[in-house]
Amino acid sequence: EKYPLWASWREEVIATSRCQGSLRTPYGRRVHVPANSAATAGPARLAQSTARDIFMDGVLRMDELGLTKHLRLMLHDEVLMSVPIREYEQFAARTIECLSTTWTPPGLKFAVPIEASAALPGSTWADCYRGEK
Repeated sequence: EKYPLWASWREEVIATSRCQGSLRTPYGRRVHVPANSAATAGPARLAQSTARDIFMDGVLRMDELGLTKHLRLMLHDEVLMSVPIREYEQFAARTIECLSTTWTPPGLKFAVPIEASAALPGSTWADCYRGEK
């Protein structure tokens, strides 16, 4: 009752999942959904797959700027990069710019701001999360 738009979206996703066995992300990518778990897997897979598509758009923007040659790992919604320490601020700013965006869900009039941030530099992945910004 409090979120009727979300509730109707969820019911539509469940029905489509059960009937078709798959969903299409707003980017057009097909996502398989088993009919017997449509109520839980449908909305979750569509949301997670759309988030992945948005993230990959950011990675493609990184590639356009030549940043992906420093990319070592993509994990969920994070990128791990190896860059010279003296250039950390420049790389961090450019990466944040590429991964931050505003996304408008199809058929809706509102936009969702997606803001990236950078962890501190470190010689190991764990170092990056000590004393986070």
